Amino acid sequence: MAWFLLLLSILMCNLDRIHSLRMSANKSNINKQPLDKGFNILETASKIIPQGKIVYLAKESWKFVWTRMMSELAPQDKSGSYSRPMYTFQGKIGTADFPDESGGRYHLFLGNPCPWCHRVRLVVNLRNLTPSEVSITHL
Repeated sequence: MAWFLLLLSILMCNLDRIHSLRMSANKSNINKQPLDKGFNILETASKIIPQGKIVYLAKESWKFVWTRMMSELAPQDKSGSYSRPMYTFQGKIGTADFPDESGGRYHLFLGNPCPWCHRVRLVVNLRNLTPSEVSITHL
């Protein structure tokens, strides 16, 4: 996949260079030098493979890379929909496994625009937890 991204970046650089050379040639017809086509990748490759197939390959390759990156960031089911992960934590704070000592052991980091953080803040207020029990940092 890395070879494709390298090929695509070379192609895009060459297209920019060709475009700027065409624009400068159109502005001054005094100097009639042959057009520098750079590596000439698209034109050369289109002799072997049609340009439509090259564009299709580029599009599908980018879609594959994007899908792989997104699947790393969010868990998905087989259809691609977000699936909430099952967490194994079933304990309760204040039991022998998770003792609530003299406070100050637990800390929350809450971001105001996050809806999940907003819900956590509501639970903290509804349960009347004091800062000595659970300290909170607002981001």
